Amino acid sequence: MSAEERRRTHIWHAIIRSAFAPSDAGTRATWLTCFYQTIPIYVDSPVFSKFPNQYGESFLGEIGCSSLDFLCKYKIQPERADFTMLRGDSSEWQYGIESSVFVPNGRDVRVDRASLCQDDVDKVLCAMITHPRAHLHVYNDKPRREVRIGTGLSESFLFLFQLRFQLCLDPTRRQAELSRLTRIFTLNWLKRERVISPQRLFGL
Repeated sequence: MSAEERRRTHIWHAIIRSAFAPSDAGTRATWLTCFYQTIPIYVDSPVFSKFPNQYGESFLGEIGCSSLDFLCKYKIQPERADFTMLRGDSSEWQYGIESSVFVPNGRDVRVDRASLCQDDVDKVLCAMITHPRAHLHVYNDKPRREVRIGTGLSESFLFLFQLRFQLCLDPTRRQAELSRLTRIFTLNWLKRERVISPQRLFGL
């Protein structure tokens, strides 16, 4: 692993730990409530659950965009998450995340924090949110081809966050959201790695 890969791996795990890994059912409910509050602000003609539907430690809900004729239904459980994505009546995809399955290179690495740079943070955010390395295109025509659904993401809350981003086709709002995230995940933040509250993550 190169020095650059080590730095970016460390940043990836730091962001996941601090913003996309709510630790208990109550925090997950808060995270999802904040998530839902921002959907109508961010996605045009949205389709979504008004509140997270909680059954014990499991959560069920949906997010979609009627102008794209797209809907994602999800079920997040402690050990597994399932996402069923529908494009009208013509196509259906299922995406699952199992926390017990081994992921190679899935652990954090130690780095010299003085070596971290903002460009590393920007590249990690791009890989998480704007242009996941492994992704699914569900439309061939522009501008809808800009919808890239990350298929290499192993964290269910990150998957929902990037899906909300992808369902916005307005480049101005996309850039504003990315700029907002870079103001949260800064080099100063990396020095301490404090937990990012759902309210701050979603700008509420």
